[in-house]
Amino acid sequence: MNLLNREFNKKYLIIALDHREVALGLLSGTHLSLLDKFSSNFEGKIYYKVFNKEFYFKSILKSLKDFENYDIILVGPGNLKREFSNFLKRNLKKNEVTILDGIDLAGEDGVLQAIKHPRFREIIKGSKLERAYSIMEEALRRLAIKDDKVIFSLDLCLRASDLGAIDSLLISDRIFQKNLDEDILIELVSKVEKSKGEVYLLDYSTDLGIQVDSLGGALALLRFPITS
Repeated sequence: MNLLNREFNKKYLIIALDHREVALGLLSGTHLSLLDKFSSNFEGKIYYKVFNKEFYFKSILKSLKDFENYDIILVGPGNLKREFSNFLKRNLKKNEVTILDGIDLAGEDGVLQAIKHPRFREIIKGSKLERAYSIMEEALRRLAIKDDKVIFSLDLCLRASDLGAIDSLLISDRIFQKNLDEDILIELVSKVEKSKGEVYLLDYSTDLGIQVDSLGGALALLRFPITS
């Protein structure tokens, strides 16, 4: 597998922590899954419970045993993420650890905020999700200049797939909640892939998935225009 393929298929583990809580989010392709979430049992300003940083860090480390080759992205308020980064670099040899500043939340909210941060795209450059962002940007550019080689809505995408016209296809996974025949979607994806097009199924928990859903649930960049 060459370097470009390795970047494209990378998986990322987002860890959002502060002194009170931590949550782990797994980004695989274009899908985000929220994994473990737990508390440090530290009560903040109630000082009868002393924050045991070493125990806290080791507890998080145990949750990482199945993610040996994943790139790790650390977020959260304050300096704790830097201390945890140093801890991870001492204890993990196969994971690349990156700190993403500018996220003031920990826990699940911190994970969700991280994937919306402008620098997040720089960190995941070359990945499937970053490629999907590029397709969306190109779709909006074509829309702005009234280029007819971009379409929105499932019906138009189905028609374009019959003609082998789709170069890139984005679908929000929320489309499965709209009582559509799943076989139709499977056929759409199959036709696009057979004509050497790209297909990305986007998690609605990401801002990109929400954006595609707001545009009809599916959009495509075309090789050539189709008649309306």
